[in-house]
Amino acid sequence: MAEKDENKILVIITICIILIFIGFNGCITQEDNENNEKLITNGIFKICKGSEPVFSPDGTKILFINNFIEEDPNEIYLINTNGKGLKKILKTNLDDRTFSINPNNSKILYHKYDMNHGYSEIWLVNVDGTNNHLLKKGYHASFSPNGNQILYAVEEIIGNYKLEDNMLRIMDLNGSNDKLIMKTHSPNLIWRPTFFPDGQRILFSIDDRSAGFERSYNNNSSINDTFKPGLWVIDINGNNSKYLTNYYGSSFRSPRTKVIVSKNGEKILYYGGTHAHSQLLFVYDLNEMNEIQVKDPSYLYGADISRDSKNITWADDESLWISNINGTEIKPLARGYNPHFSPIDDIIVFEDGKVIYSCRYK
Repeated sequence: MAEKDENKILVIITICIILIFIGFNGCITQEDNENNEKLITNGIFKICKGSEPVFSPDGTKILFINNFIEEDPNEIYLINTNGKGLKKILKTNLDDRTFSINPNNSKILYHKYDMNHGYSEIWLVNVDGTNNHLLKKGYHASFSPNGNQILYAVEEIIGNYKLEDNMLRIMDLNGSNDKLIMKTHSPNLIWRPTFFPDGQRILFSIDDRSAGFERSYNNNSSINDTFKPGLWVIDINGNNSKYLTNYYGSSFRSPRTKVIVSKNGEKILYYGGTHAHSQLLFVYDLNEMNEIQVKDPSYLYGADISRDSKNITWADDESLWISNINGTEIKPLARGYNPHFSPIDDIIVFEDGKVIYSCRYK
């Protein structure tokens, strides 16, 4: 009888150890994923443990990391949108949360920080984890709409980390045919360049690092540059640059975050504010050449535009929200942040408490 009781105790201890291992693992196991396609509440589905989820271009998979911790190794994963097919791509030191999949779903673009030299690097890896290699020094890289080129920004550092030119460049997937699009000078910084859907124009912002959020561009006499701080559009050949808005105006807003272009190329979504805890959300209409302030939350945790260019979503301290593209008919969806619309369905993927979820918004 005592022997049977001991066996029961051993079984219970073994089960507890397994449960603890699963609970503290960076991402839930494949066995758990098989049962993950379940309704939580109000159309919300739990997918996987993880952070920074983004859809693949075909909308069938989600790219994410186990947990973003500065200067610590991160694991990059792919998983099907139903929570199945979990696959670890690689383990690396991410420089920031900027990573993406090319249009044919074969390669992943990400960034690493070179601690020895003090700059960011652009890396490319196959979705199966093979052929992981360095492309160039640079930051905020992104694929062109056809997947044949990579857009990126790079700082020219001379001597003891003295910043000279800050350049916007474009190159082929193998790093060849590297061309200059435009450049600006210190203390200006090129931020979050992205392609328009036509692949012929680029949206980017210029940030004045010497001024910060509390000084206006007009008060900074040290800058003598063609590209003043604000939002800009330029052709990929470097011609037809167009200044859109001065974010150091009366609202002191700054798009020093990711700026999003709608799929129809007519709207731009961006946000910023006087400081981190007083951010504003704006939609810029390229046809009307004006902007709409959507909301004034205390803090923003990501935003996106739907595939049909009719809706926007964003997350703040209160909730995950959705509205029409003009900021009307605002309604809460769930508690969460880092939302992204699916490119093929009426679904938003987001995270909350280091767990990735999805929900339908129509």
